[in-house]
Amino acid sequence: MGFWGEPTASIDWCETNYENSFYIAEYWNTLSNILLVVFSMFGMHMSIKEGHEIDLTILFFIIMVIGIGSALFHGTLQTWAQQLDETPMIYAITQWK
Repeated sequence: MGFWGEPTASIDWCETNYENSFYIAEYWNTLSNILLVVFSMFGMHMSIKEGHEIDLTILFFIIMVIGIGSALFHGTLQTWAQQLDETPMIYAITQWK
């Protein structure tokens, strides 16, 4: 078992847990979320720079929070991190027009 112990989340994805790192439960799922965070930060920057409505900037911010929460969830497979992954998705749905 890895650093975070036994998974407590209701979902355990197809990746073998702690295969590549003692500290990261699902290594590749966790790392793939870095792109989500980076591109949403770029989107926030561009929407502010181009003078778009604040709604677009907020949407990019929420997507960034989803990426961070998803990285925490896949990195730990703990219930608290699963909520940090799934709850911002609900907020994102309310923001899209």
